[in-house]
Amino acid sequence: MRMVILTPSATQSSSPQRSPKPETVPPTPAPTRFFPIQDLPAELFIQILLLSINRNTSSGEIYKHVLHLTQVNKFWKTTVINCPSFWSRLVQYLPPETWDTVLKHNPEGPLEVTCMNYNNPNADLEGFLELAAPHSRRWSGMWFRGMLTDKVLAHMELPTPQMTELGICRSRGPESPERRIKLSDGAGLRYVDVDGMSLPWDTPRLAGLRVVQLSGIRDDIPTVSQLTAMLQASPQLWWLLLSYLGTKYDDESDTDSATSDGPSTYRIGPRDWSTFKSRGTPIYLPYLSTMMLDHIPDDMKYGLLTSIEAPKCECLAVDSINISFIQSRNRIFSSLLAGPIHHSTRMSLLYSRATGYLCIHSASGRSEIPNDWINYIEESPGFDIVINMGRANPGTAWASITDLLKAVGIKKPVDLKLVGRDGRDFPPDILGEWPFITGIETGDHYNAEEILQYIARPKPRILNSDGEVENLVWCCPDLDKITLGDWKQDGGHSAQIVLEQFFQARYGLDITKEAQAVKKNTPLEKGKLVLPSQIAQKVLEEFPVLTYVD
Repeated sequence: MRMVILTPSATQSSSPQRSPKPETVPPTPAPTRFFPIQDLPAELFIQILLLSINRNTSSGEIYKHVLHLTQVNKFWKTTVINCPSFWSRLVQYLPPETWDTVLKHNPEGPLEVTCMNYNNPNADLEGFLELAAPHSRRWSGMWFRGMLTDKVLAHMELPTPQMTELGICRSRGPESPERRIKLSDGAGLRYVDVDGMSLPWDTPRLAGLRVVQLSGIRDDIPTVSQLTAMLQASPQLWWLLLSYLGTKYDDESDTDSATSDGPSTYRIGPRDWSTFKSRGTPIYLPYLSTMMLDHIPDDMKYGLLTSIEAPKCECLAVDSINISFIQSRNRIFSSLLAGPIHHSTRMSLLYSRATGYLCIHSASGRSEIPNDWINYIEESPGFDIVINMGRANPGTAWASITDLLKAVGIKKPVDLKLVGRDGRDFPPDILGEWPFITGIETGDHYNAEEILQYIARPKPRILNSDGEVENLVWCCPDLDKITLGDWKQDGGHSAQIVLEQFFQARYGLDITKEAQAVKKNTPLEKGKLVLPSQIAQKVLEEFPVLTYVD
Protein backbone atom coordinates (compact mmCIF):
# COMPACT_ATOMS: atom_id res chain seq x y z
CA MET A 1 0.00 0.00 0.00
CA ARG A 2 1.36 3.43 -0.95
CA MET A 3 1.71 5.68 2.05
CA VAL A 4 1.84 9.47 2.30
CA ILE A 5 2.79 11.72 5.18
CA LEU A 6 0.69 14.69 6.18
CA THR A 7 2.30 17.43 8.21
CA PRO A 8 1.25 20.94 9.23
CA SER A 9 2.24 23.34 6.45
CA ALA A 10 4.54 25.25 8.81
CA THR A 11 6.58 22.23 10.07
CA GLN A 12 9.63 17.32 10.48
CA SER A 13 32.44 -11.98 17.67
CA SER A 14 34.91 -11.49 18.93
CA SER A 15 37.02 -14.45 19.98
CA PRO A 16 37.29 -15.08 23.72
CA GLN A 17 40.32 -13.23 25.11
CA ARG A 18 43.08 -15.34 26.63
CA SER A 19 46.15 -14.55 28.69
CA PRO A 20 48.99 -16.79 27.53
CA LYS A 21 51.55 -17.82 30.12
CA PRO A 22 55.01 -16.19 29.96
CA GLU A 23 57.35 -18.18 27.81
CA THR A 24 61.08 -18.52 27.25
CA VAL A 25 62.28 -16.26 24.43
CA PRO A 26 65.64 -15.20 23.04
CA PRO A 27 67.44 -12.41 24.96
CA THR A 28 66.33 -8.92 24.02
CA PRO A 29 68.88 -7.36 21.65
CA ALA A 30 70.58 -4.04 22.25
CA PRO A 31 68.20 -1.04 22.13
CA THR A 32 67.44 0.16 18.65
CA ARG A 33 65.96 3.48 17.64
CA PHE A 34 64.09 1.85 14.75
CA PHE A 35 62.17 -0.70 16.84
CA PRO A 36 61.92 0.69 20.41
CA ILE A 37 59.14 -1.84 21.19
CA GLN A 38 61.88 -4.48 21.26
CA ASP A 39 63.38 -2.77 24.30
CA LEU A 40 60.41 -3.92 26.40
CA PRO A 41 60.75 -6.96 28.67
CA ALA A 42 60.46 -10.10 26.59
CA GLU A 43 57.20 -11.30 28.22
CA LEU A 44 55.51 -7.94 27.67
CA PHE A 45 56.70 -7.79 24.06
CA ILE A 46 55.16 -11.22 23.41
CA GLN A 47 51.85 -10.24 25.00
CA ILE A 48 51.59 -7.17 22.73
CA LEU A 49 52.24 -9.24 19.63
CA LEU A 50 49.69 -11.87 20.70
CA LEU A 51 47.03 -9.22 21.25
CA SER A 52 47.70 -7.82 17.78
CA ILE A 53 46.67 -11.11 16.16
CA ASN A 54 44.26 -12.71 18.65
CA ARG A 55 41.76 -9.90 18.87
CA ASN A 56 38.93 -10.52 16.37
CA THR A 57 41.12 -12.86 14.30
CA SER A 58 39.37 -15.90 12.86
CA SER A 59 41.04 -19.32 12.92
CA GLY A 60 41.19 -19.32 9.13
CA GLU A 61 43.24 -16.10 9.07
CA ILE A 62 45.35 -16.52 12.19
CA TYR A 63 48.55 -17.78 10.58
CA LYS A 64 48.56 -15.13 7.87
CA HIS A 65 48.95 -12.62 10.69
CA VAL A 66 51.61 -14.73 12.38
CA LEU A 67 53.65 -14.89 9.17
CA HIS A 68 53.38 -11.12 8.75
CA LEU A 69 55.01 -10.70 12.15
CA THR A 70 57.93 -12.90 11.15
CA GLN A 71 58.68 -10.59 8.21
CA VAL A 72 59.38 -7.47 10.28
CA ASN A 73 62.97 -8.33 11.19
CA LYS A 74 65.14 -11.19 12.39
CA PHE A 75 64.41 -10.63 16.09
CA TRP A 76 60.64 -10.65 15.56
CA LYS A 77 60.92 -13.79 13.45
CA THR A 78 63.01 -15.59 16.06
CA THR A 79 60.60 -14.56 18.81
CA VAL A 80 57.52 -15.76 16.95
CA ILE A 81 59.05 -19.03 15.74
CA ASN A 82 60.20 -20.00 19.23
CA CYS A 83 57.04 -19.09 21.17
CA PRO A 84 54.37 -21.84 21.17
CA SER A 85 51.59 -19.35 21.94
CA PHE A 86 51.79 -18.08 18.36
CA TRP A 87 51.08 -21.64 17.18
CA SER A 88 48.22 -22.56 19.50
CA ARG A 89 45.38 -23.23 17.02
CA LEU A 90 45.09 -26.53 15.19
CA VAL A 91 42.50 -25.89 12.48
CA GLN A 92 41.01 -28.66 10.33
CA TYR A 93 40.14 -26.55 7.28
CA LEU A 94 43.67 -25.15 6.90
CA PRO A 95 46.15 -27.04 4.67
CA PRO A 96 47.72 -30.19 6.22
CA GLU A 97 51.18 -28.61 5.99
CA THR A 98 49.92 -25.93 8.40
CA TRP A 99 49.02 -28.67 10.90
CA ASP A 100 52.62 -29.97 10.71
CA THR A 101 53.99 -26.46 11.21
CA VAL A 102 51.80 -25.88 14.27
CA LEU A 103 52.81 -29.15 15.92
CA LYS A 104 56.46 -28.48 15.11
CA HIS A 105 56.56 -25.02 16.70
CA ASN A 106 54.23 -25.97 19.56
CA PRO A 107 55.23 -29.50 20.63
CA GLU A 108 54.09 -29.24 24.26
CA GLY A 109 52.00 -26.06 24.75
CA PRO A 110 48.20 -25.64 24.86
CA LEU A 111 46.28 -26.35 21.62
CA GLU A 112 42.89 -25.02 20.61
CA VAL A 113 41.40 -27.57 18.21
CA THR A 114 38.93 -26.40 15.55
CA CYS A 115 37.27 -29.19 13.56
CA MET A 116 34.47 -28.13 11.20
CA ASN A 117 33.17 -29.08 7.76
CA TYR A 118 33.78 -25.47 6.76
CA ASN A 119 32.60 -25.00 3.16
CA ASN A 120 33.30 -28.70 2.60
CA PRO A 121 30.56 -31.19 3.54
CA ASN A 122 32.93 -34.08 2.69
CA ALA A 123 35.74 -32.98 5.00
CA ASP A 124 37.52 -35.81 6.78
CA LEU A 125 36.74 -34.75 10.35
CA GLU A 126 37.50 -38.19 11.78
CA GLY A 127 40.96 -38.24 10.17
CA PHE A 128 41.79 -34.79 11.54
CA LEU A 129 40.72 -35.77 15.06
CA GLU A 130 42.96 -38.85 14.84
CA LEU A 131 45.84 -36.43 14.25
CA ALA A 132 44.81 -34.27 17.22
CA ALA A 133 43.89 -37.11 19.59
CA PRO A 134 47.45 -37.88 20.87
CA HIS A 135 47.61 -34.27 22.11
CA SER A 136 44.26 -34.31 23.96
CA ARG A 137 45.88 -33.72 27.34
CA ARG A 138 46.98 -30.28 26.18
CA TRP A 139 43.81 -29.26 24.41
CA SER A 140 42.76 -25.86 25.73
CA GLY A 141 39.59 -25.83 23.66
CA MET A 142 37.55 -27.92 21.25
CA TRP A 143 35.30 -26.35 18.61
CA PHE A 144 33.47 -28.93 16.47
CA ARG A 145 30.73 -28.73 13.85
CA GLY A 146 29.66 -31.80 11.88
CA MET A 147 28.33 -35.34 12.19
CA LEU A 148 28.79 -36.69 15.70
CA THR A 149 29.75 -40.24 14.72
CA ASP A 150 30.99 -42.95 17.09
CA LYS A 151 34.63 -42.28 16.13
CA VAL A 152 34.25 -38.52 16.64
CA LEU A 153 32.62 -39.06 20.02
CA ALA A 154 35.40 -41.44 21.09
CA HIS A 155 38.03 -38.80 20.35
CA MET A 156 36.12 -36.12 22.25
CA GLU A 157 35.86 -38.32 25.31
CA LEU A 158 39.65 -38.65 25.63
CA PRO A 159 41.27 -37.11 28.74
CA THR A 160 41.25 -33.32 28.43
CA PRO A 161 42.49 -32.04 31.79
CA GLN A 162 43.44 -28.56 30.48
CA MET A 163 40.39 -27.88 28.32
CA THR A 164 38.44 -24.75 29.34
CA GLU A 165 36.44 -24.11 26.14
CA LEU A 166 33.95 -26.48 24.56
CA GLY A 167 31.88 -25.71 21.46
CA ILE A 168 30.01 -28.48 19.64
CA CYS A 169 27.32 -28.12 16.98
CA ARG A 170 25.98 -31.51 15.91
CA SER A 171 24.78 -31.91 12.35
CA ARG A 172 21.36 -33.61 12.37
CA GLY A 173 20.82 -36.99 10.78
CA PRO A 174 20.38 -40.73 11.45
CA GLU A 175 24.16 -41.23 11.61
CA SER A 176 24.53 -38.43 14.14
CA PRO A 177 21.98 -38.97 16.93
CA GLU A 178 21.70 -36.80 19.99
CA ARG A 179 23.64 -38.21 22.90
CA ARG A 180 25.66 -37.27 25.95
CA ILE A 181 29.40 -36.67 25.74
CA LYS A 182 31.44 -37.83 28.71
CA LEU A 183 33.86 -35.31 30.15
CA SER A 184 37.07 -36.46 31.79
CA ASP A 185 38.31 -34.95 35.02
CA GLY A 186 40.03 -31.64 34.55
CA ALA A 187 39.89 -27.87 34.76
CA GLY A 188 36.60 -26.04 34.99
CA LEU A 189 35.10 -25.02 31.67
CA ARG A 190 34.75 -21.28 31.02
CA TYR A 191 32.99 -21.40 27.64
CA VAL A 192 30.26 -23.98 26.95
CA ASP A 193 28.48 -23.68 23.61
CA VAL A 194 26.70 -26.91 22.60
CA ASP A 195 23.92 -27.52 20.08
CA GLY A 196 22.21 -30.88 19.64
CA MET A 197 24.00 -32.87 22.32
CA SER A 198 24.13 -33.05 26.10
CA LEU A 199 26.74 -33.05 28.85
CA PRO A 200 27.02 -34.65 32.28
CA TRP A 201 25.19 -31.79 33.97
CA ASP A 202 26.45 -32.69 37.47
CA THR A 203 30.15 -32.62 36.59
CA PRO A 204 32.29 -30.24 38.68
CA ARG A 205 33.77 -28.95 35.42
CA LEU A 206 30.56 -26.95 34.88
CA ALA A 207 31.55 -24.38 37.50
CA GLY A 208 33.21 -21.01 37.05
CA LEU A 209 31.53 -20.59 33.67
CA ARG A 210 31.76 -17.30 31.73
CA VAL A 211 29.55 -18.28 28.78
CA VAL A 212 26.69 -20.80 28.52
CA GLN A 213 24.89 -21.52 25.24
CA LEU A 214 22.69 -24.64 25.21
CA SER A 215 20.57 -25.15 22.10
CA GLY A 216 18.64 -27.85 20.27
CA ILE A 217 18.78 -30.50 23.01
CA ARG A 218 15.61 -32.59 22.87
CA ASP A 219 16.07 -35.43 25.32
CA ASP A 220 18.75 -35.06 27.96
CA ILE A 221 18.36 -31.49 29.18
CA PRO A 222 19.52 -30.27 32.61
CA THR A 223 16.97 -30.17 35.40
CA VAL A 224 16.16 -26.85 37.04
CA SER A 225 18.19 -27.81 40.10
CA GLN A 226 21.20 -28.81 37.95
CA LEU A 227 21.04 -25.58 35.99
CA THR A 228 20.68 -23.56 39.19
CA ALA A 229 23.75 -25.26 40.67
CA MET A 230 25.77 -24.45 37.52
CA LEU A 231 24.80 -20.78 37.65
CA GLN A 232 25.32 -20.38 41.39
CA ALA A 233 28.84 -21.78 40.92
CA SER A 234 29.56 -19.30 38.10
CA PRO A 235 29.43 -15.73 39.53
CA GLN A 236 31.49 -14.38 36.61
CA LEU A 237 29.00 -15.53 33.96
CA TRP A 238 28.32 -12.79 31.40
CA TRP A 239 26.34 -14.62 28.69
CA LEU A 240 23.42 -17.07 29.09
CA LEU A 241 21.45 -18.43 26.12
CA LEU A 242 19.03 -21.37 26.40
CA SER A 243 17.16 -22.20 23.21
CA TYR A 244 14.97 -25.12 22.13
CA LEU A 245 15.52 -27.34 25.15
CA GLY A 246 13.15 -30.27 25.51
CA THR A 247 11.62 -29.57 22.12
CA LYS A 248 12.66 -29.73 18.48
CA TYR A 249 13.57 -26.86 16.20
CA ASP A 250 10.71 -25.55 14.08
CA ASP A 251 12.31 -26.99 10.92
CA GLU A 252 13.60 -30.26 12.46
CA SER A 253 12.11 -33.61 11.47
CA ASP A 254 11.08 -36.28 13.95
CA THR A 255 13.52 -38.79 12.41
CA ASP A 256 16.54 -37.00 13.85
CA SER A 257 16.44 -38.50 17.32
CA ALA A 258 14.98 -41.88 16.40
CA THR A 259 18.14 -43.59 17.56
CA SER A 260 19.01 -41.30 20.44
CA ASP A 261 19.98 -42.89 23.72
CA GLY A 262 17.86 -42.71 26.86
CA PRO A 263 14.22 -41.86 27.51
CA SER A 264 12.72 -38.56 26.49
CA THR A 265 12.66 -35.94 29.23
CA TYR A 266 10.61 -33.37 27.35
CA ARG A 267 9.03 -31.26 30.06
CA ILE A 268 6.75 -28.27 29.89
CA GLY A 269 5.68 -26.99 33.24
CA PRO A 270 2.20 -25.71 34.12
CA ARG A 271 1.06 -22.69 32.19
CA ASP A 272 -0.63 -20.98 35.12
CA TRP A 273 1.86 -19.04 37.22
CA SER A 274 -0.27 -19.52 40.32
CA THR A 275 0.84 -23.17 40.47
CA PHE A 276 4.51 -22.23 40.90
CA LYS A 277 6.02 -22.01 44.35
CA SER A 278 8.54 -19.54 45.75
CA ARG A 279 11.98 -20.02 44.21
CA GLY A 280 14.23 -19.69 47.25
CA THR A 281 17.60 -17.92 47.26
CA PRO A 282 18.21 -15.70 44.21
CA ILE A 283 21.12 -16.39 41.86
CA TYR A 284 23.32 -13.30 41.90
CA LEU A 285 25.24 -12.80 38.65
CA PRO A 286 26.93 -9.38 38.87
CA TYR A 287 28.53 -9.55 35.39
CA LEU A 288 25.68 -11.07 33.38
CA SER A 289 24.96 -8.76 30.45
CA THR A 290 22.89 -11.01 28.15
CA MET A 291 20.16 -13.56 28.91
CA MET A 292 18.02 -15.19 26.23
CA LEU A 293 15.39 -17.86 26.93
CA ASP A 294 13.69 -19.29 23.85
CA HIS A 295 11.45 -22.39 23.71
CA ILE A 296 12.47 -23.91 27.02
CA PRO A 297 10.32 -25.66 29.66
CA ASP A 298 8.15 -23.36 31.76
CA ASP A 299 9.58 -24.56 35.05
CA MET A 300 13.06 -23.64 33.83
CA LYS A 301 11.97 -20.32 32.33
CA TYR A 302 10.02 -19.05 35.32
CA GLY A 303 12.56 -20.47 37.74
CA LEU A 304 15.31 -18.34 36.14
CA LEU A 305 13.14 -15.22 35.77
CA THR A 306 12.35 -15.28 39.49
CA SER A 307 15.86 -16.18 40.68
CA ILE A 308 18.50 -14.37 38.63
CA GLU A 309 19.58 -10.94 39.83
CA ALA A 310 21.78 -9.29 37.21
CA PRO A 311 22.36 -5.56 37.78
CA LYS A 312 24.43 -5.20 34.59
CA CYS A 313 22.01 -6.98 32.24
CA GLU A 314 21.62 -5.05 28.97
CA CYS A 315 19.98 -7.65 26.74
CA LEU A 316 16.97 -9.80 27.62
CA ALA A 317 14.84 -11.98 25.34
CA VAL A 318 12.10 -14.31 26.59
CA ASP A 319 9.41 -16.05 24.54
CA SER A 320 5.78 -16.60 25.58
CA ILE A 321 5.46 -15.40 29.15
CA ASN A 322 2.02 -16.15 30.55
CA ILE A 323 0.06 -13.06 31.62
CA SER A 324 -0.54 -14.69 35.02
CA PHE A 325 3.22 -14.40 35.65
CA ILE A 326 3.11 -10.68 34.85
CA GLN A 327 0.16 -10.34 37.23
CA SER A 328 2.35 -11.73 40.02
CA ARG A 329 4.35 -8.46 39.73
CA ASN A 330 7.66 -10.17 40.47
CA ARG A 331 10.34 -7.72 41.56
CA ILE A 332 13.30 -9.71 40.21
CA PHE A 333 11.79 -9.91 36.72
CA SER A 334 11.05 -6.17 36.69
CA SER A 335 14.67 -5.47 37.61
CA LEU A 336 15.92 -7.76 34.84
CA LEU A 337 13.85 -5.92 32.25
CA ALA A 338 14.67 -2.43 33.54
CA GLY A 339 18.35 -2.63 32.55
CA PRO A 340 17.88 -3.46 28.85
CA ILE A 341 15.11 -0.85 28.55
CA HIS A 342 17.35 1.77 30.14
CA HIS A 343 20.22 1.01 27.72
CA SER A 344 18.05 1.04 24.56
CA THR A 345 17.18 4.20 22.68
CA ARG A 346 13.59 3.43 21.72
CA MET A 347 11.03 0.70 22.31
CA SER A 348 7.86 -0.67 20.75
CA LEU A 349 4.74 -2.49 21.89
CA LEU A 350 3.11 -4.80 19.34
CA TYR A 351 -0.27 -6.38 20.08
CA SER A 352 -1.86 -8.97 17.79
CA ARG A 353 -5.56 -9.70 18.15
CA ALA A 354 -5.13 -12.87 16.12
CA THR A 355 -2.60 -14.46 18.50
CA GLY A 356 -3.35 -12.59 21.71
CA TYR A 357 0.36 -11.88 22.14
CA LEU A 358 1.90 -8.61 23.28
CA CYS A 359 5.52 -8.10 22.29
CA ILE A 360 7.65 -5.59 24.20
CA HIS A 361 10.81 -5.07 22.22
CA SER A 362 13.57 -2.60 21.46
CA ALA A 363 13.30 -0.67 18.21
CA SER A 364 17.08 -0.57 18.01
CA GLY A 365 19.90 -2.84 19.10
CA ARG A 366 19.83 -6.63 19.22
CA SER A 367 16.65 -8.42 20.24
CA GLU A 368 16.70 -11.55 18.06
CA ILE A 369 18.05 -14.89 19.26
CA PRO A 370 21.48 -15.29 17.58
CA ASN A 371 22.44 -18.53 15.87
CA ASP A 372 26.22 -18.55 15.82
CA TRP A 373 29.27 -19.42 17.89
CA ILE A 374 29.67 -17.17 20.87
CA ASN A 375 33.06 -16.09 19.41
CA TYR A 376 31.34 -14.25 16.57
CA ILE A 377 28.47 -12.57 18.40
CA GLU A 378 28.77 -8.89 19.21
CA GLU A 379 27.12 -7.65 22.37
CA SER A 380 24.59 -4.86 22.14
CA PRO A 381 21.63 -3.73 24.26
CA GLY A 382 18.18 -4.96 23.32
CA PHE A 383 15.10 -6.75 24.58
CA ASP A 384 12.27 -8.85 23.21
CA ILE A 385 9.63 -10.00 25.68
CA VAL A 386 6.58 -11.89 24.34
CA ILE A 387 3.56 -12.03 26.67
CA ASN A 388 0.64 -14.36 26.09
CA MET A 389 -2.45 -12.39 27.16
CA GLY A 390 -4.52 -15.58 26.97
CA ARG A 391 -8.09 -15.47 28.25
CA ALA A 392 -7.37 -13.52 31.40
CA ASN A 393 -9.73 -10.76 32.46
CA PRO A 394 -8.85 -7.88 30.10
CA GLY A 395 -9.08 -5.22 32.79
CA THR A 396 -6.70 -6.89 35.25
CA ALA A 397 -4.46 -8.24 32.50
CA TRP A 398 -3.78 -4.87 30.91
CA ALA A 399 -3.50 -3.23 34.34
CA SER A 400 -0.64 -5.61 35.15
CA ILE A 401 1.09 -4.62 31.90
CA THR A 402 0.76 -0.98 32.94
CA ASP A 403 2.23 -1.77 36.35
CA LEU A 404 5.17 -3.58 34.71
CA LEU A 405 5.91 -0.63 32.41
CA LYS A 406 5.75 1.76 35.34
CA ALA A 407 7.98 -0.48 37.45
CA VAL A 408 10.77 -0.51 34.84
CA GLY A 409 10.58 3.28 34.50
CA ILE A 410 9.79 4.14 30.87
CA LYS A 411 11.63 7.38 30.00
CA LYS A 412 11.89 7.11 26.23
CA PRO A 413 9.58 7.28 23.18
CA VAL A 414 7.37 4.21 22.73
CA ASP A 415 5.58 3.13 19.56
CA LEU A 416 2.35 1.13 19.75
CA LYS A 417 1.36 -1.15 16.87
CA LEU A 418 -1.97 -2.98 16.68
CA VAL A 419 -2.57 -5.75 14.12
CA GLY A 420 -5.00 -8.57 13.40
CA ARG A 421 -8.52 -8.79 12.01
CA ASP A 422 -10.20 -10.89 14.72
CA GLY A 423 -9.67 -11.49 18.40
CA ARG A 424 -9.68 -9.46 21.57
CA ASP A 425 -9.42 -5.73 21.01
CA PHE A 426 -6.82 -3.51 22.58
CA PRO A 427 -8.60 -1.43 25.25
CA PRO A 428 -8.34 2.26 24.22
CA ASP A 429 -8.70 3.55 27.78
CA ILE A 430 -5.33 2.00 28.67
CA LEU A 431 -3.75 4.85 26.67
CA GLY A 432 -4.82 7.18 29.44
CA GLU A 433 -2.23 5.38 31.61
CA TRP A 434 0.50 5.33 28.95
CA PRO A 435 1.72 8.92 28.49
CA PHE A 436 4.97 7.62 26.96
CA ILE A 437 3.27 6.60 23.69
CA THR A 438 4.54 8.83 20.86
CA GLY A 439 3.46 6.78 17.84
CA ILE A 440 0.42 4.64 17.03
CA GLU A 441 0.21 2.30 14.05
CA THR A 442 -2.59 -0.03 13.01
CA GLY A 443 -2.34 -2.79 10.44
CA ASP A 444 -4.79 -3.41 7.64
CA HIS A 445 -8.20 -4.65 8.79
CA TYR A 446 -7.67 -3.25 12.30
CA ASN A 447 -10.57 -0.88 12.96
CA ALA A 448 -9.01 2.14 14.66
CA GLU A 449 -12.28 3.99 15.29
CA GLU A 450 -12.36 3.49 19.07
CA ILE A 451 -8.67 4.32 19.40
CA LEU A 452 -9.05 7.60 17.50
CA GLN A 453 -12.20 8.56 19.36
CA TYR A 454 -10.52 8.01 22.71
CA ILE A 455 -7.28 9.91 22.05
CA ALA A 456 -9.19 12.73 20.33
CA ARG A 457 -10.77 13.74 23.62
CA PRO A 458 -8.77 15.56 26.27
CA LYS A 459 -8.90 14.29 29.80
CA PRO A 460 -11.38 16.04 32.16
CA ARG A 461 -10.84 19.78 31.92
CA ILE A 462 -9.29 21.72 34.77
CA LEU A 463 -11.05 24.98 35.60
CA ASN A 464 -9.53 27.97 37.35
CA SER A 465 -11.26 30.13 39.95
CA ASP A 466 -13.11 32.04 37.21
CA GLY A 467 -14.58 28.87 35.83
CA GLU A 468 -12.38 28.99 32.71
CA VAL A 469 -10.38 26.17 31.23
CA GLU A 470 -6.87 26.46 32.58
CA ASN A 471 -5.26 23.79 30.42
CA LEU A 472 -6.02 20.64 28.52
CA VAL A 473 -4.51 17.30 29.45
CA TRP A 474 -4.31 14.91 26.51
CA CYS A 475 -3.93 11.17 26.40
CA CYS A 476 -0.51 10.47 24.94
CA PRO A 477 0.42 14.18 25.05
CA ASP A 478 3.61 13.66 23.02
CA LEU A 479 1.90 11.72 20.24
CA ASP A 480 3.51 12.84 16.99
CA LYS A 481 2.84 10.01 14.55
CA ILE A 482 -0.21 7.99 13.55
CA THR A 483 0.00 5.32 10.85
CA LEU A 484 -3.37 3.86 9.88
CA GLY A 485 -4.00 0.82 7.75
CA ASP A 486 -7.28 0.55 5.86
CA TRP A 487 -10.12 -1.24 7.64
CA LYS A 488 -13.46 -2.60 6.56
CA GLN A 489 -16.56 -1.31 8.26
CA ASP A 490 -19.03 -3.47 10.15
CA GLY A 491 -21.88 -1.05 10.39
CA GLY A 492 -19.75 1.72 11.92
CA HIS A 493 -18.56 5.02 10.53
CA SER A 494 -16.32 5.15 7.51
CA ALA A 495 -12.62 5.68 8.05
CA GLN A 496 -12.93 9.13 6.46
CA ILE A 497 -15.62 10.31 8.87
CA VAL A 498 -13.68 8.97 11.83
CA LEU A 499 -10.55 10.83 10.72
CA GLU A 500 -12.46 14.09 10.26
CA GLN A 501 -13.95 13.81 13.72
CA PHE A 502 -10.51 13.03 15.10
CA PHE A 503 -8.96 16.13 13.51
CA GLN A 504 -11.75 18.34 14.76
CA ALA A 505 -11.65 17.09 18.33
CA ARG A 506 -7.91 16.79 18.94
CA TYR A 507 -6.42 19.44 16.70
CA GLY A 508 -9.14 22.09 16.45
CA LEU A 509 -9.64 21.77 12.69
CA ASP A 510 -13.10 22.68 11.43
CA ILE A 511 -14.02 21.12 8.08
CA THR A 512 -16.42 24.03 7.37
CA LYS A 513 -13.57 26.54 7.18
CA GLU A 514 -10.61 26.91 4.90
CA ALA A 515 -6.92 27.83 5.40
CA GLN A 516 -6.93 27.28 9.13
CA ALA A 517 -3.98 27.28 11.45
CA VAL A 518 -3.48 24.29 13.68
CA LYS A 519 -4.63 25.03 17.20
CA LYS A 520 -1.72 25.98 19.44
CA ASN A 521 -0.41 23.54 22.04
CA THR A 522 -1.83 20.49 20.31
CA PRO A 523 0.28 17.44 19.40
CA LEU A 524 -0.14 17.99 15.65
CA GLU A 525 1.69 21.31 15.75
CA LYS A 526 5.07 19.57 15.41
CA GLY A 527 3.93 16.10 14.51
CA LYS A 528 2.89 14.10 11.50
CA LEU A 529 0.24 11.65 10.41
CA VAL A 530 0.78 8.74 8.04
CA LEU A 531 -2.32 7.54 6.21
CA PRO A 532 -3.24 5.29 3.28
CA SER A 533 -3.03 7.32 0.08
CA GLN A 534 -6.72 6.92 -0.85
CA ILE A 535 -7.73 8.39 2.52
CA ALA A 536 -5.03 11.04 2.47
CA GLN A 537 -6.32 12.65 -0.75
CA LYS A 538 -9.73 13.27 0.81
CA VAL A 539 -8.13 14.66 3.94
CA LEU A 540 -6.09 17.11 1.89
CA GLU A 541 -9.23 18.39 0.17
CA GLU A 542 -11.01 18.95 3.47
CA PHE A 543 -8.03 20.35 5.40
CA PRO A 544 -5.93 22.76 3.28
CA VAL A 545 -3.85 23.57 6.34
CA LEU A 546 -2.17 20.20 5.82
CA THR A 547 0.36 19.73 3.02
CA TYR A 548 1.38 16.64 1.09
CA VAL A 549 4.83 15.16 1.67
CA ASP A 550 5.86 12.21 -0.52
